Amino acid sequence: MTWKNKQYDLVGQQFGRLVVINKDIEKTNKHDVYWICKCNCGNVKSVTTGHLRSGTVRSCGCIRKEQSIERFKQAAKGNIRHGEAGKTKLYSIWHNMLQRCNNPNGRAYKWYGGKGVKVYRDWYDYKKFADWAYSHGYIEQENVNRSERLSIDRIDSNKDYCPQNCRWISVKENVSRASKAMWKRYETKDR
Repeated sequence: MTWKNKQYDLVGQQFGRLVVINKDIEKTNKHDVYWICKCNCGNVKSVTTGHLRSGTVRSCGCIRKEQSIERFKQAAKGNIRHGEAGKTKLYSIWHNMLQRCNNPNGRAYKWYGGKGVKVYRDWYDYKKFADWAYSHGYIEQENVNRSERLSIDRIDSNKDYCPQNCRWISVKENVSRASKAMWKRYETKDR
């Protein structure tokens, strides 16, 4: 007999912010036992035994709401997303730079973060990055061919993304630099 088939009496027990009040007879079926739970915030929710015991459900949904409010507050401070998200190319450049250096699941991580390339600590704040970008020649280029748009370039590809090592060049020029560097590494391996 598996634990799913066992009858548990959860009345009075607390799971996260939820306290079990009674069995929810209307929802309970041969596969799942549902419990009527009262959340610390006062709301009532019906939850299965499995979700309570595994910790999958810990509140009526108020935890998620609180987390959303906190993310919104952080965004307002400039620490997460800005109103520029999805509207400006600069935001995408910033976001992609952070992904390349910090997300091991990202496609380009092995060539950046995987090789130890880091992002200057102040640039984790989008506003500070944008201030540097606009004061160092970056301009939004809506009606320009993609290859001519500006792209962030590390002057020394062995060093981090930081004000002293970065500049703005065209995508075309950046691709060309990367290709030349790759061929240079390839040629030195053959010798």
